[in-house]
Amino acid sequence: MSHRGLIQRWGSRSDSRLSYEFFESAKRLAATHVGEPGDDVILLPIMLLYRFAIELSLKESIHYAALLRRRNKDSDPSLETHAVSERLERKHRHSIGALVHELNTHMTALDLQVIPKDTGRILQMLAEADATGEAFRYTGKLAETYDNIDFPSLNAALDETYGITAASHDVLEAYGSAQDEYLEVEREIDAEMRAEYESNYKSEMGGW
Repeated sequence: MSHRGLIQRWGSRSDSRLSYEFFESAKRLAATHVGEPGDDVILLPIMLLYRFAIELSLKESIHYAALLRRRNKDSDPSLETHAVSERLERKHRHSIGALVHELNTHMTALDLQVIPKDTGRILQMLAEADATGEAFRYTGKLAETYDNIDFPSLNAALDETYGITAASHDVLEAYGSAQDEYLEVEREIDAEMRAEYESNYKSEMGGW
């Protein structure tokens, strides 16, 4: 049996898709937990995978929310694609707190529900534990303490937090679909009005 085609990669996948892939990887690794001492080695890798999944999900939702605001004719220059990309890459970078704040700002502007407070508290704790996105990937970035952790509860909280965060994108997609329908109706009305105007003009002027 050939193993060459058992895993495939698509170069065109979005950050939303990549976010889901990190989330699935975290879940699979977490599923190996059996309550034995050897499980200690999976804690930080799992935290890193969940954290990056959440970060990518937030960034993808921010990009999409800014697009929806532009389509609503919001002329704020900070909503332009290059401005959003620049802000995420150079200003917010890996800051969960800054990303949550910006996404909530967009959701409020679109009159959509912001991230729930309970989820916000988990995200805040994650941001405080790893402000720069490096605490779970390099040594010396966390406090030099000894901790006992209720892993099942931690994993459940992270799993739910990712789910709620990703749901923001689902809400935005539903808004986008409704917006598409509205814009299509608006285009049809504009076309009808233009056709009526041209018809009346030609009738009154005897042609063009």
